[in-house]
Amino acid sequence: MLAAPDRKDLMETLTAWLDSDTGSTTEIAEILYCHRNTVRNRLDRVSRLTGRSLLRPADVAALYAGVRALELRPR
Repeated sequence: MLAAPDRKDLMETLTAWLDSDTGSTTEIAEILYCHRNTVRNRLDRVSRLTGRSLLRPADVAALYAGVRALELRPR
């Protein structure tokens, strides 16, 4: 996913989804100023690129850990 040309949008969407209390694509779309279908498409793309399901708790935990680890790395 980090090699994808749209990685910034994908990471921003995934982070917003992981930080959301509801997981609502409508809520996330409002935060990101885009359409909810755009949020759904980006989250589907994250799943395809990572091979992780956003419906499987273990996969969500792995994605969460990965996102947080990336936040800790020096820039």
